[in-house]
Amino acid sequence: MIEILLVEDEKIQRKNLSDFLKSLEHRISESDSVKNAKELLNKKSFDIIISDMKLKDGSGKDILDFINEKELKTFFIIITAYSSVEDSVYILKNGGYDYIQKPINLDDLQIKIEKIEKIIDVQNENMILKEREEFSEFVYESEKMKNVVESVKKIANSNANILIVGESGTGKEQIAKMIHSFSNRKDKLFVAVNCGALNENLLETELFGYEKGAFTGAYERRKGRFEIAHKGTIFLDEIGDVSLNMQVKLLRVLQEKEFERVGGNEKIKVDVRVISATNRNLLKLIEEKKFREDLYFRLNVISLKIPPLRERKEDIEKLAHFFLNKFSKENNKRFKSFSKKAFEKLLSYSYPGNVRELQNIIQRAVILGSGETVQEKDIVIEKIETNEKKIFISFEEMVSDFEKKIIIDALEKNNFSVKDTALYLKTSERVIRYKMKKYGINY
Repeated sequence: MIEILLVEDEKIQRKNLSDFLKSLEHRISESDSVKNAKELLNKKSFDIIISDMKLKDGSGKDILDFINEKELKTFFIIITAYSSVEDSVYILKNGGYDYIQKPINLDDLQIKIEKIEKIIDVQNENMILKEREEFSEFVYESEKMKNVVESVKKIANSNANILIVGESGTGKEQIAKMIHSFSNRKDKLFVAVNCGALNENLLETELFGYEKGAFTGAYERRKGRFEIAHKGTIFLDEIGDVSLNMQVKLLRVLQEKEFERVGGNEKIKVDVRVISATNRNLLKLIEEKKFREDLYFRLNVISLKIPPLRERKEDIEKLAHFFLNKFSKENNKRFKSFSKKAFEKLLSYSYPGNVRELQNIIQRAVILGSGETVQEKDIVIEKIETNEKKIFISFEEMVSDFEKKIIIDALEKNNFSVKDTALYLKTSERVIRYKMKKYGINY
């Protein structure tokens, strides 16, 4: 089912078309003028816009120009009363998808809509394939992780909310992706949000989206992560870092299955499976009045605890060889194994940073080492303080992280088109490709 805006000023024609489109089980909004169509486009997103060329207060060209001006991502189909080469060229040259001639052949219209549906499905499938590639990197050997995976398979097909608990770097997001991949929602999107990386205002707009004019800089409407994840799974990482005020808003979404965009009044219904994760003791936070008990019970219908790497040493060998092969291929190196002393050094360490730290150690060894065997000197281990002191990153790293997030958001908003993303960010395609390569952004 897709969202279609039908713009037609002839009442009977509009009703006939609307009834036909509804019979195809699509959601239809109707408009009888350019002015009203623009108002609707400012309030809501549409997958397809079907408009008559001649309208009482303008033309379909005006609507297409508005779409381009606002950089709206939609498929535009124009209806013409007669074959006009000039009009057709204008529509196609300015980003329109297609045109259809009166009297309308409904079978032809249906075929065009079905083609658009396939394009949208492919775009979504590209996101799903990327998620599954990441899921394929989940490697384990220990009985503890085998038990976790067995639990994942048992709970995957339920719609119950799940809370994943574990130290940083244990693979909580990959477990969440595994749950999604085994569930009946696997053909829909998995949408991840790092709640701890955003302040309260940014997190609210990230989760719920916003309307045009909701705040300074809100030049167009934007869908939030809950809306994007409709029929799929949303993963709320670092849920323990969410403010109390934001917790109230999350609780409402979980209870009512609806929300409003920031600056909007329209209630948006969503059907999402919520998986959350934390490395903090939520029960302790509840005692300290820093986390709502009612939200905790909503999130924690089912709980999964991921053991730290130091409690499953038998996973180290398999993980180390997996990362060795991966980074050797990525860096055109010839590494095939570890020396005895190098491997003993890996096994003797406690890994406070867990799997993520092991990955970094192997990646560094591959990049700086040479030959076919990783030697003990190649294994550089930096001791990490574990007294819960915060580790601050440099200003340059903060800027890079922020720039990477902006580019990823822009790519998602522009259907992963480098050309459209460059136009959106007011820069060149060369710069976007350079930044994508620099930050390892692959779409």
